[in-house]
Amino acid sequence: MQYHYHFPYRFFNTYSNTYQEFIGYILLYGTSFIFPLLIQQLFYPVIGSKLNIKAIFYIITIIILFSFRSYFYEYRDWLSIEFFENTSYRNAFADNLFQGLVLFIPILFIYYITKSKTSHYGLFKKPISLKPYWVMLVIMAPVVYIASTQTDFQAQYPKYYSTAKLGSKEYQEIFLFELIYLFDFIVIELFFRGFVILSLKPILGKQAIMPMVCMYVSIHLWKPAGETISSFFGGLLLGILVYKTESIWGGIIAHCGIALLMELFGSIYI
Repeated sequence: MQYHYHFPYRFFNTYSNTYQEFIGYILLYGTSFIFPLLIQQLFYPVIGSKLNIKAIFYIITIIILFSFRSYFYEYRDWLSIEFFENTSYRNAFADNLFQGLVLFIPILFIYYITKSKTSHYGLFKKPISLKPYWVMLVIMAPVVYIASTQTDFQAQYPKYYSTAKLGSKEYQEIFLFELIYLFDFIVIELFFRGFVILSLKPILGKQAIMPMVCMYVSIHLWKPAGETISSFFGGLLLGILVYKTESIWGGIIAHCGIALLMELFGSIYI
């Protein structure tokens, strides 16, 4: 329905930096996270899983942090236009760098002040085996290729072309862009699968997974329909795996691998 009525574009004037937009993101992410959690708490209660002050602190932090990340864009002016020359490249570079830092720095701070027992929310813990994630990536390759033939996919990928406005022969600039692009993906994985799941796991148990998945889907509402739908299943699978392994490295491999495949296959059509 949102793709028919263009919900995100009607209610969010991207890059406006208005407080109304900030509140809008809080409502969007807050609803997508809290609603499934309340359904589980009311209709599918689990022994030992209950909302308390600590859980509420984490939930509020999760929603506000990502809402601020989505709303704040003034950092673009912090980077010298003389260095980048291409304004679109500067903006895309700044988005990936600073949006990653906006999440990474507070997460690191919270980790230390709360004296979390996790290994930096799964960042420094390796799973027993990474083979399943490589297999997942191989399986996804033809799926991504098929998706790349669709016009809505080609309008958004590769990002170095659609967003940064780089030409296919600007190799050095593309390489730098892709590094920062992947940095943001790593932080996204750290946030959703690491911070959200592992900070709430001791309090909510398995009930932390579905709210994370629903909020994760909500950040894809601006993406092609196939990508939004697949984000539910991918988020659910990775959430379950992180819950069991307490490591986010498998998700980082899968997430970054798919992102690079989308860039690669998208490059075919430019």
